[in-house]
Amino acid sequence: MQLEKFNHNIQSARIEKVAFKTFGYPFLKDFQKKILLEIFSGNDVFGVFAMSSGKSLCYQLPCLLLYGMTVVISPLKIIMEEQVQFLQKKKIAADAYHLCDFVVLREKILKNQLQILFLSPEAFCQAKVNELLSKVSISLLAIDEAHCFIQWQQFRPDYHALVKIKKKIIDSKVPLLVLTATATPPMMEKIITDLEMKNIFILRQSIFRENLAIQVIDNKGVENQLIKNEGIIKKVNFKKEILSLLMKKNPSQQNSKKDIFTKNIIFKNVLIYCFKKEEIFELESFFQEQKIQFVSYHADLTKQQKEENYFLFKNEKVNIMIASLAFGMGIDKANIRLVIHYSIPISIEDYFQQLGRAGRDNQPAENIIFYDRNEKAKRIFLAKKEINKSYLQKNNSTSSIYQLFSFLETKECRFQLLLNFFGEEKHTPCGKCDNCLKN
Repeated sequence: MQLEKFNHNIQSARIEKVAFKTFGYPFLKDFQKKILLEIFSGNDVFGVFAMSSGKSLCYQLPCLLLYGMTVVISPLKIIMEEQVQFLQKKKIAADAYHLCDFVVLREKILKNQLQILFLSPEAFCQAKVNELLSKVSISLLAIDEAHCFIQWQQFRPDYHALVKIKKKIIDSKVPLLVLTATATPPMMEKIITDLEMKNIFILRQSIFRENLAIQVIDNKGVENQLIKNEGIIKKVNFKKEILSLLMKKNPSQQNSKKDIFTKNIIFKNVLIYCFKKEEIFELESFFQEQKIQFVSYHADLTKQQKEENYFLFKNEKVNIMIASLAFGMGIDKANIRLVIHYSIPISIEDYFQQLGRAGRDNQPAENIIFYDRNEKAKRIFLAKKEINKSYLQKNNSTSSIYQLFSFLETKECRFQLLLNFFGEEKHTPCGKCDNCLKN
């Protein structure tokens, strides 16, 4: 469809017609229609929705109805690449800065041949990109995974520069769309203030995922031995637990223990998060000893290795992926059935993002954390040292790291505690976490 000037009296019926014609969706969800109508009215929008709810359509569709190019700021290349591939298959002129030679990209943009452009914060802040964007009509600026705007400013300072660049090159009348699945009320307030959002429409839906189950396995029963043996028993114990989990999840071969972890393993779609590289290497060695096929995904791999491993996992050539906490965010595979944290997450916000990798096809899926209680003091020290100080001080009473340990050690519904942290205070117990099942 050619870009066409937007009529402010547009009805939701027209939006749904374009959504059906382009994407094949017979109808839009209520929140999608509300957000789109607010964007078409020129208002800034802040949306908080559960993962896999369809929030990306809110920045995909406007480029088909508004005059001008949509610009999307996204944190990870792999997320942008998958978006571009999806949109190009739908005959939408989409591209990402890192996927295209700049001379070619510049020509496309200046000739109005691009409908939607994906940029990292670093690309958005480059002088040559600023100059280019200042010469064209932009209809919408979207910031996807907006929690990164707060959480990642320390090691990606260009997130902090977004506001200054936006004011410099983008007309103040261009609506700003901010989307995330993990934002506490204080974080939302800070994002809104820092991005100087105006005429803002806020739409927040429940982020509860009823298809997910949560379990925490800790080492409380062998705590004295762990201290005495400097954590060695913990490693052996948790690896045995992983073996037990994989055997339990492979019912067709439960009676064939000899061959259960050979290359013919049929258990599919397991994502294992590790906090440190050493833990990744440790699991790699262990799986190799057990003849378990797996791939890894972390910073020490080359770009080609990461791409190959991701392809193998996503296309079910290999059933298990071991990933670092940072790189795991870019894994977009709908049918992951089991997410394991071999060590505790960095924060409760990060954990909620990571558990959301499971069951994005809305089918039942499980999340399991291995909790080494000896890590508690070290993690709290690390969090105090590295978390953005102004944000930590402002929200000290509900600091994420303390909430994380409350979550790990609670006897109540785990999902209820998570939702309370994100501002959903009246949610009933989930009935599926380990504590609910015990009670």
